[in-house]
Amino acid sequence: MLASKEHRVCSQNGEDGIIDYILSVIGEGGRFCVEFGFGNQANTLNLLSNKKWSGVLIDCNPKEYVTGLSRYCDRKDVTIKLEAVTPDNINLLFKETNVPEVIDVLSIDIDGMDLHVFKALEGYKIRLLVIEYNASLGPDASITVPYIKDFNRMNFHPEYHGASLKALTKIAESKGLKLVGVDSSGINAFYIQQDMPVEAVSVEKAFMNHAKRNGKWQDQFKDIAKFKFEEV
Repeated sequence: MLASKEHRVCSQNGEDGIIDYILSVIGEGGRFCVEFGFGNQANTLNLLSNKKWSGVLIDCNPKEYVTGLSRYCDRKDVTIKLEAVTPDNINLLFKETNVPEVIDVLSIDIDGMDLHVFKALEGYKIRLLVIEYNASLGPDASITVPYIKDFNRMNFHPEYHGASLKALTKIAESKGLKLVGVDSSGINAFYIQQDMPVEAVSVEKAFMNHAKRNGKWQDQFKDIAKFKFEEV
């Protein structure tokens, strides 16, 4: 269902349309968003730039940081921070940047320790979560790349990163969120609060292969099966 809502304004694929659709159903709340791992194409830029939401953008790349500063230099309601987000510092970073207890949209895309960082976040209610899953890990296994400090997937394999959709869904459910779908590119998953009026879908029904990688997930997993994973 979500794929039919896709359109692109500032996102990498059709995530902008999915976000707009979900917010049209659940409401925009306080119109505050947080994204870490951002760039010229990001899931919250349409909200910040075109819909005048407030928010926080965090990235460890100095180039993206400077780009963010230049884009929002006249906006006191947008905070740009240069930092690598880790399980050890995420809660402190949110406090330092005055993230409210209710986050209307949280987008996580750090190509590696996504699940570990998300799991470590405490004390915040997330109304809509957009988080990258690794479709190369398939729909059946609940696994993640183990925590590695200063992780860079290019030191291993481009497709060795992050967590499976089932693993992310397990952690999301433990935080009161339900899976409502993924984008048609097989990259981002979307979660909302359990009591919100969008129907939940199972991992098996929602899962999509990564549209920009060769072959099906089974073929992709053969290339990374030699690396370590941990059960979630």
